[in-house]
Amino acid sequence: PTINNIEITTANTKGEHGYYSEPKVTVQMNGYTEDTSLKKAVYIVTGTATTSGKVGNTNVSTGSVNTGEINIGPNDTFDITADGTWNVTAKVYDRSGRTTAQSNTLTFVRDTVAPTITSFTKTSHGEETTIDVKVVNNDWGVSGQATGGGYTYYKDGTKVTQNTSTTYQYAGLSALARVIAKVEVKDKAGNVSTKTITVGTSKNFAYTGNAQSFTLQPGKYKLEVWGAQGGIGRTESGRQTPGGKGGYSAGVLTCSSDVMLYCLVGGKG
Repeated sequence: PTINNIEITTANTKGEHGYYSEPKVTVQMNGYTEDTSLKKAVYIVTGTATTSGKVGNTNVSTGSVNTGEINIGPNDTFDITADGTWNVTAKVYDRSGRTTAQSNTLTFVRDTVAPTITSFTKTSHGEETTIDVKVVNNDWGVSGQATGGGYTYYKDGTKVTQNTSTTYQYAGLSALARVIAKVEVKDKAGNVSTKTITVGTSKNFAYTGNAQSFTLQPGKYKLEVWGAQGGIGRTESGRQTPGGKGGYSAGVLTCSSDVMLYCLVGGKG
């Protein structure tokens, strides 16, 4: 006897081909012909479950699964509600005991668990114009990273890139720019996790010989100042003595309205 193909009938718009994230995946055996020589049609499901659930009427738990042969009628369907990698094989037997010369097997992944995002942080900022961010996620689930890149980065709500990298650099920024950075982590089954942070650039003040001013918009700022190392001195006997190390201080300034900041940087001598 012969048998037509088996197929997935679940309407799925999120996952890539062969990857499904619906609450259930429905499998159908397509219209074999019932005749006097036909004895039965069966399906067998094997695979590895990553969550508990059902395969047809069979309850499964995590681990290796083999349902054995289960009878099915023409155009009948059955559901798989457990995540995992599944192989569905269909066969038809006639009354003499002969079966299909070549079984039809359908292989697919069911994955309804979104990737995890452990952290999304700013790792550094450059000379006023760049911000580097890094995302850490430790579980892609059974389907793995989406094809073409599982990481999509956004700046102030606008998509800027999609790639396979856990790091990204926002470039071309202005001094003390504030960026709403978002990362979207997506697997092949279409499951998505997102995380958003607000990050900023810096502004450096060098010696100019004059006071410098800059308007701070409302927000929280870290201010850092460094003092120069002292010059080399000499004792009465002529022995050189090194100057004292430069000072350092830092603090946080919170502005509820625009604030004019004046910065005076000392020079040599």
